[in-house]
Amino acid sequence: HDEFSPLALIIDYCEDTIKKGSARDIQVIENNDLEAEWKGTVKFRILKNDEVVSEKTQDIIIGSYGRNNCSFKTGNDLKEGKYTIEVSLEKTPFGTIRSIRNFKI
Repeated sequence: HDEFSPLALIIDYCEDTIKKGSARDIQVIENNDLEAEWKGTVKFRILKNDEVVSEKTQDIIIGSYGRNNCSFKTGNDLKEGKYTIEVSLEKTPFGTIRSIRNFKI
């Protein structure tokens, strides 16, 4: 479903490991293939064992047939383990759109 939506977002981060004690800027790219601009919120969550350990949001506007970039910083206090980054656009005309990336500390 998400991959066919005219609204999309991509986590622009390909590393599978983040060094313990360091924070990373995670870039998120949002695309709008609609004629009308889209206003909404990007939600950025870090999950460990399906539990949210961090959540941040940013309000965005994506122009007609446009692209927007935003970034979120991971905390430097994450403990060793396996994590998931989940970004989403909620309340779109097409439902919630998500992108996920797994990483470990």
